Parts: sequence; C-alpha cells; structure tokens
Amino acid sequence: MEGSNGLCICVVGLGYVGLPLAVEFGRVFDSVGYDMDVYDPVANVEDVMHNYGIELINIEGLYLNVYDAVVLTVAHDKFREIDIRRLRGSGACVVYDVKGFFDARFVDGRL
Repeated sequence: MEGSNGLCICVVGLGYVGLPLAVEFGRVFDSVGYDMDVYDPVANVEDVMHNYGIELINIEGLYLNVYDAVVLTVAHDKFREIDIRRLRGSGACVVYDVKGFFDARFVDGRL
C-alpha cells in the first residue's frame, strides 16, 4: 500500500461492532497507511465484499501476517479454533477482546 507505515491490524469478527470498526478504519486511516485483515468464518464472503469492499481472510490467512493489533469484536464459537498465542506472534502484538472471549492471560485488554 502506498504510504504504508507498516502497521498491520486484524479485526476478528464482523457484526454490530466489527463491521463498523473495519469500515471506519478504512475511512479514517487510509491516508495514514496500514494493512488490515478481517476474519469472520460466519459472514458471507461475497456479501461482505459486495456491500463493504472488505475481503475476508480464512483461518490459514490469520497466521500469514505479523499483526501489530488484533481486535476481537464477536464471540463466535468458531473462534475457539484460533490459536491466540500463535496469532500474537512474538508478543509485540496488542490484542483487545471486546467480548471477553479469549483467555485473559493472552489479551492486553477486554470489556
């Protein structure tokens, strides 16, 4: 991405919190430059792309990037498949759990 400062953010889950968050990240920070992945195995991939221009990644895609921040916004049972320690990587990643879904030992903040 042109002008990218190298930041990479992952939004886990769409819905009432995640979708607006992902859309607003795109609107607000586009000129700053960052990469963002969105993972939600429950959402319809075609609908999300058509309506919001967001390309969803699959579970394997979660582990391809090194993230600076991960924000969990929905507590789908399918998210139990996520290895949050692996997703965090070396520990430089900030994980914020809006739903209190992940084990508190592996997140930096939660509601």
